[in-house]
Amino acid sequence: HLKGAYQSFTEADISKLREIGYDQAFATVEEGTRAYLDSLNK
Repeated sequence: HLKGAYQSFTEADISKLREIGYDQAFATVEEGTRAYLDSLNK
C-alpha cells in the first residue's frame, strides 16, 4: 500500500510566470499524455 509513502497531490505555483506576463493556458494531464503518445507514434 503506497498511501503515505508519496505525495499524492502537487500543484505548481505559477504566480511568478503570470507576473512577468505569461498568459498561455497549460495542457491538462490528459492533453499532455495524448500529445506525448502521439509524438511517440510518428
